[in-house]
Amino acid sequence: MIILDPLNELAYALKVGDQKGAIAIIRSTINNGKFKSEWARIAWEGWLKALESNSRDSLIFQLMNGLSPEVVDKYLKNFKNYMRTIPQRDPQKRDFARHFIGSWVGVLKAFKDTDLTSEDLAKRSENLKKFRVEVTGEEEPS
Repeated sequence: MIILDPLNELAYALKVGDQKGAIAIIRSTINNGKFKSEWARIAWEGWLKALESNSRDSLIFQLMNGLSPEVVDKYLKNFKNYMRTIPQRDPQKRDFARHFIGSWVGVLKAFKDTDLTSEDLAKRSENLKKFRVEVTGEEEPS
């Protein structure tokens, strides 16, 4: 699959459970990306830190490990609401809402819109199995 947009590449890597691939995409985007705002860069740097540290409580890590479409929809709705209401309450936070929260909206939309083939699902299963071995040092029972 050829994907040119870093956000869509990241969403695909997350959806197939490819942590190393997601980290590489984020690093490349941070190093080469021309961000519209420093807030967008901060969002990407946060994603990188969360994935590198296996931060199980982070949303980006949870996306990689699989969230139901209903949960993704809930987060997407909440983030869109934040984008609208934050600047209304505090106009000085307009850039934060547009670019930081907007980065989350972008990755959640791309994640939601990424359809996996049966080959992609097999890749996901294999990636998550490898990930469990690396994190725990042993395979989880089937």
